[in-house]
Amino acid sequence: MKRFRFPLESLLQARRLSEAEASRGLAEAQKKLQIEIEIKRALQSQLDQSLNERSDMGRFPTPASGFQFVQNYIIGTKQRIMKSDQAIFRANRGVEKAMRLYLQAKRLTRMIETLKDRALADFKFGLKKAEQKEQDELTIMRNHLVVADREADL
Repeated sequence: MKRFRFPLESLLQARRLSEAEASRGLAEAQKKLQIEIEIKRALQSQLDQSLNERSDMGRFPTPASGFQFVQNYIIGTKQRIMKSDQAIFRANRGVEKAMRLYLQAKRLTRMIETLKDRALADFKFGLKKAEQKEQDELTIMRNHLVVADREADL
């Protein structure tokens, strides 16, 4: 019995490798986005903490230099948050690009897999047809033998 061999198997393997590479690229882009989001979250927490500290400074007498120090820190943290927003935007674009590449690789792989599935279905159909033909021939040969045996007995 002959085995199924897909002529584009090497292309399918290359496409699968390409898809896996695109998947890794997408995971890396998503990881970068999550890191940027965590950085912004930490900066936001520091800003809230500094704002609370500044509001608490008004309750007790504090030197102006301490208030100015906290105010400068708040301004700097707000600027770092804006830069973090830009980094999140860039990371988000990177995720979108990686997603497009992954979907394209997935589509190309699926196309070859569909061709393989069709070729396998055709192969199985051909085998089934060949087996049916063989059985038909055996049935015909048996009938000829039975007829020949009956004629020989007469």
